[in-house]
Amino acid sequence: MRKNNVLLNVRVACKPAFQDLDIMHVVWHGRYWQFIEQAREALFDYIGFGYGEMIKQGYQFPIVKADIKYIQPILLNQQFEVQADLLEYENQVKINFTFFDKASQTVLCKASSTQVAVAVGDKHLQFVTPDCFQQKVRSFLVK
Repeated sequence: MRKNNVLLNVRVACKPAFQDLDIMHVVWHGRYWQFIEQAREALFDYIGFGYGEMIKQGYQFPIVKADIKYIQPILLNQQFEVQADLLEYENQVKINFTFFDKASQTVLCKASSTQVAVAVGDKHLQFVTPDCFQQKVRSFLVK
């Protein structure tokens, strides 16, 4: 996960439930992606391009690459936050995610994802993200 310039970001508060735990009483490694998805959804909603708007505009943004590094385990009822940092948006959507313990701000996990735009109807890959998406992002970059 390279260091890139953050264009904009959001943070979401999370707390694992009992069903998120594994046999070692820590959050199961696969559950981290549900928390990442909450942060990704919040980021897209923040710019006004949530999943409903994506479909309305005729696009989907599947994940084509994902990476995660587990630093410290997350425990039952531990309050933490996931920050989503938008790094790229013109040709692909690159987002870095950082999990922070809410009380201490200790970094618990780092992850990243890359998404590309695909037209809903014909499923054709778009080599640049749609203008409607870029306009939403740019409207926040000038603020």
